Amino acid sequence: MKTHLPFTCQFVICILVLGVVFSAGCILPQNTGTTGKTVYDTPAPATQPQGTTAAPSSPNSVSANCRSGLTDCSGFCRDLSVDIGNCGACGVTCPANSACKDGRCICKEGLSDCNGLCMDLNSNAKNCGVCGSACPSGQVCTKGQCGVSCTGGKTGCGAVCADLVSDPKNCGACGIACPSGQVCNGGQCSVSCINNLKYCNGQCRDLSADTANCGACGITCPAGVTCSGGICGGASGTCKPGFVYRQAGPSDNVCVPPASHTQALSDNAADASRKQLGYGPDTCKSGYIWRGAYTGDHVCVVPAIQAQAQSDNAAAASRWVSGAYGAHTCISGYVWRDARSGDDVCVTPAVRTQTASDNAAASSRVETATYGADTCLSGYIWRNAFTGDHVCVTSDVYTQTQQDNSLASSRTWP
Repeated sequence: MKTHLPFTCQFVICILVLGVVFSAGCILPQNTGTTGKTVYDTPAPATQPQGTTAAPSSPNSVSANCRSGLTDCSGFCRDLSVDIGNCGACGVTCPANSACKDGRCICKEGLSDCNGLCMDLNSNAKNCGVCGSACPSGQVCTKGQCGVSCTGGKTGCGAVCADLVSDPKNCGACGIACPSGQVCNGGQCSVSCINNLKYCNGQCRDLSADTANCGACGITCPAGVTCSGGICGGASGTCKPGFVYRQAGPSDNVCVPPASHTQALSDNAADASRKQLGYGPDTCKSGYIWRGAYTGDHVCVVPAIQAQAQSDNAAAASRWVSGAYGAHTCISGYVWRDARSGDDVCVTPAVRTQTASDNAAASSRVETATYGADTCLSGYIWRNAFTGDHVCVTSDVYTQTQQDNSLASSRTWP
């Protein structure tokens, strides 16, 4: 029986002894691992046999060391028709996702050559549908079409995410619109809703679980809150069904009936028109006005005293000399007014005495029957929805507000 040895000898007989191959000038076959064809990778000998002449090395010519069909590439025999590292010529490497066929780099099945790169035109956002066609920022490429990236079971239809199960403009598939008067129910256009769904703004909705129509059309659960059995719940501090935040102030989250919420916003808008015009807690009684001897001087005096104070202020510089009491020493016949500590306006002694008298009587001349700048007109009182709430409302609104405050905990999810 003949034995076929898996190697080739060129000019010296190879000897097999005890299972070990001893060879001289033998070329062992190698497999490229790419096409199944055999190539010969053994480097060419350093010296030529006697009587021969070394041929010039060329990557595109058949070397004396390579069998027919292979090319010497830097001392290794390569099949330039299929080698992705030497495709068509030595050193020509094919790009990723490609193969070498007949000495040419080609893209693998399903990919397209875009400027030397193999791209999937069905999913590449920079080459969507055709090479060089990039999707707008934030969009993805799906089946060669640019569109939005949708979540929650919705499908990108152009620039919108649609629920193909219930969207009458995209019923069952993008662009399939139901005829006027029909709804999309389970991805099919129909004249009415089935399976206990309810018609809400052109769509069939499950009011027991739809967070945008929870319990009734248009009732939206707060962000992060689920709808179960037609009731929004789960997030601590949110209102139970039938109640909404009052919002009488920026952080007023007392849960009230919708009518109370509307009333609170209306009262807020009308508040300025219900205020008693005045000057805050320092409002003077009838017959008195602020003295104004200095900025913030709200001592109530008769008009003649205010006029005197303004006159003295205007003449202050002319009554100062540099003397025993500094640069603001009063000239002869004048003394410091002392309307407050540090008041060095120079006045006559009589004015100084009057000033001290007005200071002593100040508290008795302030209008105590008001509540400062937030005093309400007759028929209105402070709402007191929260501490410092001075919005003026009618007595029945005040009563409702206090009742809502007392029931707040029973209307809020724990």
